Amino acid sequence: MSETQLSDQYLYQSSLKSDPEIKVSSGKCVQFVIDLNQGSYQNGVITIDATAQLNGSEGFASLRDAYIMLPYKVSMKNGSTVLTTAANRFCATLKCGNWNVIDSMSLVLNGKTIVSMADYKLFWNNIRAQTGYSPQYVEKHGAETFLYPDAAQSVSYSSGTNSLTGDGYTNTAAFSSLFSTSAPPGGATVANDGLVKRLLSNPPTAGADFTSSWPSIGGTVASTTIANQTARGAFVAGAATANAIMGTWNYMLKIKPVDLHPIFMELDLMANPQIHLRFRVNQGSSVVVVDSTKGMSLTSTTLASGNVCPVMVAASSTGNPMAGVLAASAGFSIAWSAVVNSLEPTIDGTYMPFTTARLYVPFVHLENPQAIILKPVKKCGNWNVIDSMSLVLNGKTIVSMADYKLFWNNIRAQTGYSPQYVEKHGAETFLYPDAAQSVSYSSGTNSLTGDGYTNTAAFSSLFSTSAPPGGATVANDGLVKRLLSNPPTAGADFTSSWPSIGGTVASTTIANQTARGAFVAGAATANAIMGTWNYMLKIKPVDLHPIFMELDLMANPQIHLRFRVNQGSSVVVVDSTKGMSLTSTTLASGNEFQSPFDSAPWTLQPGSSIRNFNVRIGSTQCFDISHDYDFHHFANEIAKIGAINGDLTPELVNGLLDYQTWSLTNRVLIADVSRLTEKDVPQAIQIQGVNAGSQGVNILVLVDSEQELSYDRLTGEVLDFTTA
Repeated sequence: MSETQLSDQYLYQSSLKSDPEIKVSSGKCVQFVIDLNQGSYQNGVITIDATAQLNGSEGFASLRDAYIMLPYKVSMKNGSTVLTTAANRFCATLKCGNWNVIDSMSLVLNGKTIVSMADYKLFWNNIRAQTGYSPQYVEKHGAETFLYPDAAQSVSYSSGTNSLTGDGYTNTAAFSSLFSTSAPPGGATVANDGLVKRLLSNPPTAGADFTSSWPSIGGTVASTTIANQTARGAFVAGAATANAIMGTWNYMLKIKPVDLHPIFMELDLMANPQIHLRFRVNQGSSVVVVDSTKGMSLTSTTLASGNVCPVMVAASSTGNPMAGVLAASAGFSIAWSAVVNSLEPTIDGTYMPFTTARLYVPFVHLENPQAIILKPVKKCGNWNVIDSMSLVLNGKTIVSMADYKLFWNNIRAQTGYSPQYVEKHGAETFLYPDAAQSVSYSSGTNSLTGDGYTNTAAFSSLFSTSAPPGGATVANDGLVKRLLSNPPTAGADFTSSWPSIGGTVASTTIANQTARGAFVAGAATANAIMGTWNYMLKIKPVDLHPIFMELDLMANPQIHLRFRVNQGSSVVVVDSTKGMSLTSTTLASGNEFQSPFDSAPWTLQPGSSIRNFNVRIGSTQCFDISHDYDFHHFANEIAKIGAINGDLTPELVNGLLDYQTWSLTNRVLIADVSRLTEKDVPQAIQIQGVNAGSQGVNILVLVDSEQELSYDRLTGEVLDFTTA
């Protein structure tokens, strides 16, 4: 219980208020419509016609809250070599975002085509999710839609014909016993935490995986059909024999139309909705060859419907799901489609509550719909490098060097920033606090973590107590994240070509071109430079002094800024056991979309970068000067196009791309040109930029335009629909 005056005031005011009676609706029900396929799903096209089925339902339909239940089957089949064991439920899973199983969609509302198959852009839905959803939403609802983004740092590349993680760009490691650098630049041999969470979101195993009784009940053991009854689908283990089905993943996917197209956000309350939905699912198969070391490589991908492989196969390296399954040279194939697939073409309703696609639409029974009846038509922490600072504003000294307190800025950060802000923007400012439990102490002259109080362990294979009290032999997760935020390695760490480009391999200067600095490896010889970290630090004045929070809007600012940076060197001695101690410190002053190993289409080409970027509408440029588009430009553009809060405050943020992820694997360049365009005035669009990398790139340009829709909430009639 708080003892402050403010809490007492809140308690007093609450006691004076009576709770208002809130009664907006008298009930809510959900109606569903079955598809028209009649059990035929081989062509990949599913049609749901609700132009008449929902008419006459009580209440107002909310298409914004509607969802599609889609049975989706993924099967893995062995080749001619016997496996070590059959597949388990962690051997494969969906790529990030279950909407990626749908390749295209059309929407007809009240007889008018609102969205055509050609209008639907699968990749744009991933960008909307990356910029619109919050980390808190993912934490709670990610398992429902397999919305667990892949880690940017765990992307690896194999230029050969095989690898334990697959060939080409891969991000399939669910476990790693090593922490070191890897290709491409900025990468590390860490597990893909997003893949791990999606693997854990797979349906439970059917059969003999649970045969125990509830202790307080006693009696006979439980039936083995529990997984069959959850209405979530089930994983069915296969066999390890040659040419047998290794395992089958029966998914019951809940796909929200708002994840397929933003028009559904505007279709909130409508009586008698007349909707006709048609969509094409991704359907196909991939053949994977396995060498004597269990290295995997993609032989071919055959797409019977759609353009994307929506599934990922886990790695076969030690500790990963496929390691104990594959035998030497035991190749396999994997197939995916709605209800049935090419490896298992027969409908099996054993593990699914139903074997049809269904559209579920909630209806709200409003207590007083008078307002809608009267108006039925809707139109639809790196600041530590600075030791002291002075600020002169308009000739007056506002902050002197003596006034500046470095430690106070750390206190302000510790008390002012939220965990959500750190999660998204921590890599940008190295704002990853050290873990308190991992602090250790060495009273001697040396230690493997250094002497005195240290917190330098990035990896630990032991879990036990340590000094000081409350400590443990665990890794400092804050240090790990700051290490991963280091600039990528320059030089020969990345020499691959983008698979869909072909031709010569990339130059080794990619890390030098990203405008983020680079790590340059040195030499192991005596008296040689071991390595150099070249940082490009973005330091915000608001992190240096709170006065900048008040300097919001100002014409003709006359500012004079002077600061002293921390500059110096340290000497460390190492004993025969590699124990370290501080001696002195001196202060001076393929087509990746079709690969089951790659995380595309959620991710882009790793290491890509466009410099001198600008967009010209007619004769007007979006940006005053062509600049090196960086993460803060991306965040600013997202804030202008209606993202919630737009990162205006550190306490509330949105979007799933942080600085490191955007820089390494999701470098999307967005420009808001709405202020430069006029309705019904056609203008040319010109995109300018220089490829900063030394390898070729494929550029996908998406132009998002506004459409106007007017409909009657009472009759469901579309009164007007125009395209931009």
